[in-house]
Amino acid sequence: MDGKATRCLAKRLLGDFWGTLADWEAHRPLWLLGAISGLAFEVFSYLYYQQHLGLRPCYYCVLIRAAMWGVALGGLLGAIWPKRLLPKLPGYIVALVSSAWGLKLSVDLEFINLGVAACPLGGVPFPFGLPLDGWFPAHFKPTGICGVDGKWSFLDFSMTQLLIMIFIVYIIGLVLMLSARLYANASAKKEKAPRNPAGEGGEA
Repeated sequence: MDGKATRCLAKRLLGDFWGTLADWEAHRPLWLLGAISGLAFEVFSYLYYQQHLGLRPCYYCVLIRAAMWGVALGGLLGAIWPKRLLPKLPGYIVALVSSAWGLKLSVDLEFINLGVAACPLGGVPFPFGLPLDGWFPAHFKPTGICGVDGKWSFLDFSMTQLLIMIFIVYIIGLVLMLSARLYANASAKKEKAPRNPAGEGGEA
């Protein structure tokens, strides 16, 4: 296979990948999956870590839970009208910002687990000043000390390290979805663009 054929094959495969991903992105189930996963991670942390293992949530834990709620909210916003990009933009923004925020919080908490940072003191700064610790104290009221989760591990990964990986997956997935939608929109516009009559006449 020569270089030209290889490039053509690669271009076709890449186009098929973006096209398939764009098709998934335009359907409600993928967005609902993101919303359900965000809620599932938050509920799992409450039921398993807090209720079963007895690990009390710390300052960063409750903020990370709020970030998971943000991911879930972004998924729900995207699921309202998944066929068009503009109505989905709020969902993308909320989910991406929440994922990036959750990643930063998880990294900060990992530094505390490693002993190179200290747990903050004072009130928890929830987004937009929402009193989540008053509305849902069982989930969002910090009662523990940062760094305790370092004693728990799964496959040699601490809870914080797993959260870092989860938020990275969210960010990569959202970026790929948005890229696929932009690629599909650009391809559709290119196909609808009228051809140059002069160019066609010249070729004849």
